[in-house]
Amino acid sequence: MIPMELDWDGAGFTMKMIEEPKQLDFEDRMALLDNALAKESPESLKIKLESYSPSTEIPEICFVKADWWDGRLIQRVIVCAANRFKLKDGGELVIPGTRHYSKDMALVLDQMRDKVVSEQVYGDDQGFLDQWGNYLTRKEALIIATHAGQINTRRQKGGPADTLFSEDLY
Repeated sequence: MIPMELDWDGAGFTMKMIEEPKQLDFEDRMALLDNALAKESPESLKIKLESYSPSTEIPEICFVKADWWDGRLIQRVIVCAANRFKLKDGGELVIPGTRHYSKDMALVLDQMRDKVVSEQVYGDDQGFLDQWGNYLTRKEALIIATHAGQINTRRQKGGPADTLFSEDLY
């Protein structure tokens, strides 16, 4: 199929073929880039790059040092809601779920009911897990999710502005 568009020629409409942009091969693209960069000084290039994307320092909490992979920093993402329960023996239990107190979380809690101090948790004991299973409070998780581009992908974030809710993610 040939892409076409209507074009007004002064007397009426005619069909005009839409020309596809020419795809350059890698060497041609590199030659264009070299040519453009040759016209720039390091200072002018820095100014242009900063004007396109002002630098934003990403907080340290947004990264995990990958000791298993040459120590590089890997950006964290939020993967699910979680509640943290105190156990009668002094320990703690983190139960992940699709949402706080969702059906899947309730099924696990039903099995642990006799071991937890309370079936209801509040404040910092309602949080989220990252991709490595690390528990984070709602405030910590908001920082990570914001810098990972996970907020406002389906709808605008609700309030309060400094606290993450699962509805802000999915």
